[in-house]
Amino acid sequence: MAEPKELRASPLRRLQALPDGHGPAWAVFAPPPSLSPTAGAALDLLRCLRAAPEGWTRVLWLSDWSALSLNCVSGGKTTADDLKAICAAQDLLVGCLRALDPQLMAGVVVRRQSEAILSDPSNYWISVINAGRAHSLGAIRAADENSEQVGFVIATLMAVADALALGAAAGTGRVLCCSSPRDARSLQLAVAYLEGCAAYKAAGLSPPEVRVVEGVSLALKADAAAADADAELLLLDGQPDVQRKMKKAFCEPGNTAFCPPLAVARELVLGCGASLEVKRREEDGGDRAFGKADGGQLASEFAAGALHPGDLKPAVRDAAWGTLSRVRAAVAADKALAAAEKEVAKAAKKNKKK
Repeated sequence: MAEPKELRASPLRRLQALPDGHGPAWAVFAPPPSLSPTAGAALDLLRCLRAAPEGWTRVLWLSDWSALSLNCVSGGKTTADDLKAICAAQDLLVGCLRALDPQLMAGVVVRRQSEAILSDPSNYWISVINAGRAHSLGAIRAADENSEQVGFVIATLMAVADALALGAAAGTGRVLCCSSPRDARSLQLAVAYLEGCAAYKAAGLSPPEVRVVEGVSLALKADAAAADADAELLLLDGQPDVQRKMKKAFCEPGNTAFCPPLAVARELVLGCGASLEVKRREEDGGDRAFGKADGGQLASEFAAGALHPGDLKPAVRDAAWGTLSRVRAAVAADKALAAAEKEVAKAAKKNKKK
């Protein structure tokens, strides 16, 4: 990555997303919103949040205006329609995260980018401009393979400003965390900018650290086409969807290198605090129960042939639906989330017509 140009000494201009005197913070950057949020994407975010050290404040950053510049969600004819759909998708995702791990999410500070920006728009946009002055266009474009489009350039510069807003601290730790390689490159660009910023150093601030928490694939098929609706479980799948998808999921006896039911069991079932009940005939070893800490044992027994796909897949199907039904119930019980789900469904319907 190209080194940023040295900035002239000047007062540091930045948005402060966290107040002065705030202790160590672990800021997780949510990926661009989707009208069809997958269970895997939600679990990746939970993994990022769980990685925070004890005693650190967990912050979940929702980049709604960056998503608007990326044109990743279309909600209608106007920019206001698009932004409404983006915010609804983000609200729905946060509600699902709270249903999946309520104890963890109770301690998470959720910040929406636009709300933070509007609290101090002048300093935020000046920090975006300064970031643009500090790097060549080539360095900015290197952060994203799609950066020939102007929206991606703007989103990358906004990521630098977001990092400055969240990661500026004196005498305390700050970590910027994500699971997306694209987001990681943008955050690394931000750190490079801060390391070369004289005003940043003069203010006694230390650049944040970027951490990438590797995501887990919950792909149900080895080579599924992008348009395959059964390629992955969605957060709001109904019971028939889960049954159909898990029935088609690849599951080869003894193969743990790629075994979607094992991954679903480990991450979506056991990882979310549920148990896995495998029903078997007595001559096949009888019923078997696996708890939260038994993911390794589950894989070992499957690899050894003690668990057959015919027994594992139905058990994972029912347990996965148990987890997702909890998510659906939480959405239905909350008026704001139910309204967000309707807005997302409306936007998805409009997108299908295009």
